[in-house]
Amino acid sequence: MGSTNINLPDDIRETVHFIETHYDQPLSLEDITERAALSKYYFTNKFQKYLKTTPIQYLTKTRIKKAMDLLITTNKPIQEIAVETGYTNANYFSKVFRKMIGMSPDSFRKDKRMIDFQHIIID
Repeated sequence: MGSTNINLPDDIRETVHFIETHYDQPLSLEDITERAALSKYYFTNKFQKYLKTTPIQYLTKTRIKKAMDLLITTNKPIQEIAVETGYTNANYFSKVFRKMIGMSPDSFRKDKRMIDFQHIIID
């Protein structure tokens, strides 16, 4: 997610790049770890050691961050945003979004736009 990856081992840095460029595709832990040619268990522990999160959590955060951007900057339907961020099911996307952000994607879109609009008026 744009973090400084210079001091990371090559396999971790390459995995971060892979996640950040392929988050819009259905990815499993196997898809992610096979690139490093390491066991899922070993690679997950190594990834977590350096980034303080698992590869799947990093993927989810990357997807939700991109979804937040799309919700604020576009009028695309939630279903379309779900697909563009790697989710095949809009209901599951909404469930994950609500769990991470604390509100539904639609509520986030409305609240964030209202805040931004109010901010423009005040300034």
